[in-house]
Amino acid sequence: MSREEDTYAILEFQGYVCEVPNFDRDKTTLEFIAAPASTKTPMRFIAKGEKAKAFKTMLHKGCLIQLQAIPSNRIEEWNGEKVAVLDWEVKQISLLGRRKVNLGKFNDIRILDGLMPLDSEVEDVGYIDPESWLRFEKKRQNASDTAKRRKEDD
Repeated sequence: MSREEDTYAILEFQGYVCEVPNFDRDKTTLEFIAAPASTKTPMRFIAKGEKAKAFKTMLHKGCLIQLQAIPSNRIEEWNGEKVAVLDWEVKQISLLGRRKVNLGKFNDIRILDGLMPLDSEVEDVGYIDPESWLRFEKKRQNASDTAKRRKEDD
């Protein structure tokens, strides 16, 4: 069977995501490794474009997924030699459930990817803009004052 014929193959897959997915903002690709529950043999998958954007926040280590993928061949240089690498490009993906997984002590920085964006207009998850905080405090104070006045009027 030649490579051209093999590009029409479709893989039906159901299993768990094994590692923390890696989202590349420049290429808009989401790379993740998943393994079927029965065999524990991991496979590498790549989602591109809108699928990658849609699943970058939903896909985590321990997620049960069902997908359809097609083979995608590429040449990579490894230890000075060129090797053919087979990637599975996701065409359809569904999130079926989650399994509780211990992520460790955040020694892998990829775990935090997406939680603390550095190169975008969105600030860190824990960051609160001082101006927004002052407006929030003022609204809370006004609501408290209004509630006190209503209580006194009754």
